[in-house]
Amino acid sequence: MPYKVASLFAPFRNLLGGKRGDIGDSKIDSSKYHESDIITRDVCIVGGGAAGTFAAIRLQQHDKSFVVIEKEARLGGQTMTYMDPRSGMPVEYGVTFFPDLPVVREYFTLLGLPIIPSHWTLRMEYFDFRTGEPIRMAATPDDREAALKAYRAKLEEYPYLQAGLYLPHPVPEDLLLPFGDFIEKYNLRALLPLFGGMNFLGDWLRQPALYAMKFWNIDFVDGFSQTGFLKPGTSGNSAIYAAAQGKLGANVLLSSHVVRMDRTSDRDYVYVEVRTGVDERIQLIRAKKVIFTIPPLPAAFKDFDPSEDEKKVFSRFQHTYCYTAVVKTKGLPTDMCYLNRGVGFQHPRLPCVLTIRPSLVEDLRTLHIGSNTPLSEEDVRREIVSSFRGCQLADPEIMVLGNHSPYQLTVPVEAIADGFYRSLNALQGSRRSYYVGAAFESHNSRPIWTLVDQLLQNDILPSLK
Repeated sequence: MPYKVASLFAPFRNLLGGKRGDIGDSKIDSSKYHESDIITRDVCIVGGGAAGTFAAIRLQQHDKSFVVIEKEARLGGQTMTYMDPRSGMPVEYGVTFFPDLPVVREYFTLLGLPIIPSHWTLRMEYFDFRTGEPIRMAATPDDREAALKAYRAKLEEYPYLQAGLYLPHPVPEDLLLPFGDFIEKYNLRALLPLFGGMNFLGDWLRQPALYAMKFWNIDFVDGFSQTGFLKPGTSGNSAIYAAAQGKLGANVLLSSHVVRMDRTSDRDYVYVEVRTGVDERIQLIRAKKVIFTIPPLPAAFKDFDPSEDEKKVFSRFQHTYCYTAVVKTKGLPTDMCYLNRGVGFQHPRLPCVLTIRPSLVEDLRTLHIGSNTPLSEEDVRREIVSSFRGCQLADPEIMVLGNHSPYQLTVPVEAIADGFYRSLNALQGSRRSYYVGAAFESHNSRPIWTLVDQLLQNDILPSLK
């Protein structure tokens, strides 16, 4: 079930929280709540996307009590599936790929989902979407294969990039290079067309190589060139979260948000006041630990009793905006992915449509729209129509829109070199709070799941004994 467009383009404050009560300071007196409105758990999880859902499933396996607070009416976060009403086929306009790795197979099996192998078989064509002018790529398949092998060898030099952002000090100079300079230094230009096809990182050639290498990791390289990918059956990727919700049951509070939080007044418990469900019932969660899986931005943590350290660290983040769409159009090849490029393979000027991909349904395409500033629904629609007209294509029918913002949280290269990620990771455990998600890893489900497992095994579960 897709999101309603109106809610997707609400102000960012509303996406992360909701109506703020008359709360005064952050201290919460539990005696003021009726016993039936108090939920006591080992762990409270804020956010029901990839990280939060996986954490809940793992806690359930370890017989720990938990509750998940999710602002939307379903679990899944950036996993978005449009079900074509005519064919019944799923069209993914969010998370697309899952690598063929044990953690993925085990998760799908645990959820009772069939496992279907998948491979990248699309052809790629490059155009300037403003003018429709084709951009010719000189790299041959042999060039790309050799470059992929060389790139993978460079990834293997940094094994600590496989899960999390636990960087050594000093940070290796290659990780601080603009990714375009890294590409030139190691003669990897043959990879630019391939990487461009998965580009939702903003001006990725100018970003530190660290972020590009986290996004285009060994999972991606091996999946593309060797092992392929996996699908959770034929019902679409959102089936993962429907199955998880079935297992988690009443421990998930959907359409809910945190009103305020008290993480300091009690040495044993964190107190979380939530407004839950369509009736907006006020309830109090009392938990031994809290796991935050939402983007760690100051606006998101405003009502969470933030510490000065959290404010200082989270305020350093900057991010891009990513929007997606499913559109109906005719006359395009069913195996062709179109990519927006400019002369010299530079990133096209944002905001713009970045990619137009085919789907399992012949006349449906998925689009990714990137921007450095927030866009309204009208802005997104305008960019879509402009790109199709620039390529001399008929205006598409927009079936559904998705909002994946804020996307790709980063800090400047100077902050990385100065130890930003040591400061970020040092927050783990403080005030009985833990943090996991794309900002602590990348926008890839498998390493996020791996990071959740590490956090639970090394820190949270031992602390609950």
